[in-house]
Amino acid sequence: MPGLRLAGVLAALWLLPCPQARAEDAVDRIARTGEIRLAVRADAPPFSAIAADGTVQGFSIDLCSAVVAEAALRLNRPVTPVLVPVTGATRLGVIERNEADLLCEATTQTLGRRERMDFSMVTFLTGQVLAVRRDSPLALGDETELPRRIGVLRGSTAETTLRQVLNATPGRSMMVGFDSHELAIDAILSGAVEAYAADREIILAQMFARGAQDLIAISRTPLSFEPYALALPPGERRLKLVADRALSSLYRTGAIADIVMKWFGERAWNDPTVRLVYQLQVLPE
Repeated sequence: MPGLRLAGVLAALWLLPCPQARAEDAVDRIARTGEIRLAVRADAPPFSAIAADGTVQGFSIDLCSAVVAEAALRLNRPVTPVLVPVTGATRLGVIERNEADLLCEATTQTLGRRERMDFSMVTFLTGQVLAVRRDSPLALGDETELPRRIGVLRGSTAETTLRQVLNATPGRSMMVGFDSHELAIDAILSGAVEAYAADREIILAQMFARGAQDLIAISRTPLSFEPYALALPPGERRLKLVADRALSSLYRTGAIADIVMKWFGERAWNDPTVRLVYQLQVLPE
């Protein structure tokens, strides 16, 4: 009978599994709570550091602030940043475990890290260099081999790069790990290590913060090139789009020039490679 057949079809439809609701992602949570979690460092100037008044400031902080403003615009509601303190050793784990939404500091984007987390478009391009005392044989040009003891920040790409360099050129050199850039610079000044391998802008910031620019020299030839980006927890596609929209807007309007010169001076902005990095990443809506 038609009525029974219809009833049977309806009963069969009732037994079909219902599609599950989409799990809440970072953008959903930000829209619900009005808060976005920013992982920041106190010891990575000029990218992320604690100012004298206790606030967090730096190049990456300014970029993350632009992302916060973009999120508020897209969600049509106020969004408050909640700061999550991290160190050089803990920063990547915090993002992997989804304990923060954005990593706002000096983070190099690598293929290995992209297996574990997501990244925004490139935010800055730097290179790893060696810092040595100005009175050392290497700075004076009397030494061509690598120093005997070279410091690195534990868990950094500089550690990986230096290990590759030492493996390719076996000799007397050895790595010495440090938990912060400050401790490494102190070790150079005290003679505990002969050199420190780190990103150029970070070393320069440490030198000027200590007034040690007359005591420390840096190598002219970089050990590697480091493309910085904002790291995000894996799978947060919508939050990545918010971040890239904010960054692309800075690059398209030229506002990135003011931020670069604010933290690195005109020298950095006048570098054609740095400017090209931003020009190539301007995306239309």
